[in-house]
Amino acid sequence: KQWYQRRVRGFEEEDTEYWVKLSEGYSFSISPVNSIKEAFEGPGSEGMVVDEGGVKMVAHPVRWQGEDPAGYRAPPELGQHTREVLGELGYSDGQVLDMQRDGVVQ
Repeated sequence: KQWYQRRVRGFEEEDTEYWVKLSEGYSFSISPVNSIKEAFEGPGSEGMVVDEGGVKMVAHPVRWQGEDPAGYRAPPELGQHTREVLGELGYSDGQVLDMQRDGVVQ
């Protein structure tokens, strides 16, 4: 536990920029962990934001030989899969329609 606490204190004594610069020239790389705002707007966000169907998402952070490994899709619309999910849980189409009418689900 003491070893871990000493390491944490060591990291806390310097800012992120210090640690990123320290890693330059080595065969490994480090990157800061960004907040959502920083991920979309901060330095290095260029090329890391994907707009899919009007929904902005953070792109996959790892690229192999310049290739983007992820297939991006917009998330489903609210209620888009309600019938399928409730059907798999055993609800009939009539029961799902009743729940939709009553405002229980969309």
